[in-house]
Amino acid sequence: MKCPICEANTKLTDRFCPACGAFLRGKRSGCDESKDLRVDINNDSLERIERLPGISRERAVALVRERMNRSGFMNLSEVMSFLNLDSNEKIEFGKSAVCLPVGVEIPSECEKTAAPSQADEWSEMTKREEARKKSSKTSRKEERPTPVSARKKVDINSASESEIAALPALNAIIAKNIVSEREARGGFLSIDELAQAVGLKQFMIELISPMVEFKPMVSNKSGRKLKGRVVDY
Repeated sequence: MKCPICEANTKLTDRFCPACGAFLRGKRSGCDESKDLRVDINNDSLERIERLPGISRERAVALVRERMNRSGFMNLSEVMSFLNLDSNEKIEFGKSAVCLPVGVEIPSECEKTAAPSQADEWSEMTKREEARKKSSKTSRKEERPTPVSARKKVDINSASESEIAALPALNAIIAKNIVSEREARGGFLSIDELAQAVGLKQFMIELISPMVEFKPMVSNKSGRKLKGRVVDY
């Protein structure tokens, strides 16, 4: 069967995708489903996230993919904003989900009694938000993340394995293959050449294209020319 995140081939027994590393099925380490009633957005599998109210298969896949791109969500508000939930959906979602830091387990006291209090909290928050919107004549400009074009791009022809692995949808295995192919070829000329050399999926190409560049490989400090090709810009 195919991984819904990167479309690589996986087995029914695979908990994690061997290609992209996505957590696909099963329980996270230390999870007791009789007590851990809520789903942890940052640490639970795609299988458990699909159980959330109002979350379709497509939404769950998009959420896991975005979780990998961001290396985790900061809080539930960020998750709800990404899913574009309405007021009622936020309340239901808040009853069933938590957003702990990556690698942190839900505390044992998070049982049935915790859900109503969180639901009340989200209900009150939603009411305050709606009242503020109605009374306000002018809306504040939303804070936006730094545009991709303004960020420093990663030069595929000189970056380390760790820098390449930090790019969205990539991992240490793919980064190692990229560096190996780079040394064998003397560098890459374009994203298309890179994709063909290491077998990147289309969604990976779309994610990393605005974040990478391909500078020609130049000589080192000793003056010895490195193996590579010169590109005319």
